[in-house]
Amino acid sequence: MSILFSRIADDTGTNGNGVATSVWDYTQSGDTPNSRFFYRNDTPIPITGNTLYFRNDFQNLQHDSYNIQESFGTINMTPGQTYYMGACFRFDRIGGADVWHDTSGPDSYDKLLEFDGNVRWIILAGWPNGNYTGSYNGQYTYDLYSSPAFCTSCGANEKFANVAPYGQSNPYLCDYDRWYAVVMAYKPSSGGSSTDGLVELFINGTKTTSLAQKTQDSATPNITRFAYSGTVAQPAYDAPAHYRKFDYLIFTDSLTDITNSGLMSDPETAGGGGTLALFL
Repeated sequence: MSILFSRIADDTGTNGNGVATSVWDYTQSGDTPNSRFFYRNDTPIPITGNTLYFRNDFQNLQHDSYNIQESFGTINMTPGQTYYMGACFRFDRIGGADVWHDTSGPDSYDKLLEFDGNVRWIILAGWPNGNYTGSYNGQYTYDLYSSPAFCTSCGANEKFANVAPYGQSNPYLCDYDRWYAVVMAYKPSSGGSSTDGLVELFINGTKTTSLAQKTQDSATPNITRFAYSGTVAQPAYDAPAHYRKFDYLIFTDSLTDITNSGLMSDPETAGGGGTLALFL
C-alpha cells in the first residue's frame, strides 16, 4: 500500500514563478493563459510547515482554470480496494464578491478536482444542481459527482450530503478565505451492474457523504488523468474575479497515508491530525 500520485508545491517550485506544464498543464483550458498556476507564499497551509502553494488568479467571468496531469501513465485499481484522493483548497474573494450564487436553492458549482480514465469521479465545490434548499450567503460546500459516461444507472450525477446531521436541508458550510482539507474515498464496484462499491466524502475529517452503490461500468477500472477546475460556477459560468488556491494533492490506497498527511483534519488548526508529511 502506497502513495500512487502526489503534487505538492514545495516539491517543484519557487515563489512567483509560473508552474511548469510538466507539473500542471493549463494549455488545454478554454481560458489559456489565464488558467495557469503560479507558486505563491502569502497564505501557506498553516499545518504543513511548507511555504508554497498553487494559485490561479481567476479573471472575471473566466470559464475555468483547467489544469491536468497525465504524465504518470496508468493507475490500475482493484475492485473492493479503497482508494483516497485528498487535497487542500481555498477560495479568496476580491472585494467581498462571492464565487458562487448561494441563495434560494442555488445551482452554481465547480467541477473542482477529478480523476478519470475509464472511470470518472469529481469533487465539487459551490452549490450543485439546486440540491440544497436554503440560502447560504457568503458560504459554500463540497460534494461529489459521477460521470454517466463511465457509470450508467448510477443515480443523479451531482450527489449531496447524506450522513447525519448533514443533508439537503443542512449542508456542511464552508467559509471563504480559509483552507479546507477534502478527501474522496473510492472503492470500485465489481463492474457491470454490481452495486458493491462505495464512495465517501470527508471535509476536514468529517464524513458528509456515503454512497454504497455501483461506481463504474468497467470491471478493470483505471486512472490516466487528474484534473483541476474543469468548470467554474456552472451552469452560468459567471464567477467574479477571485483567487483559487490549491495544494497537497495525494492519491493513495492507504488511509494511513491520508491521516498521516493531515488531510483528515482542519488544515487551519495545528495539532488536529498531525503535520502534513512530505511525500516524493
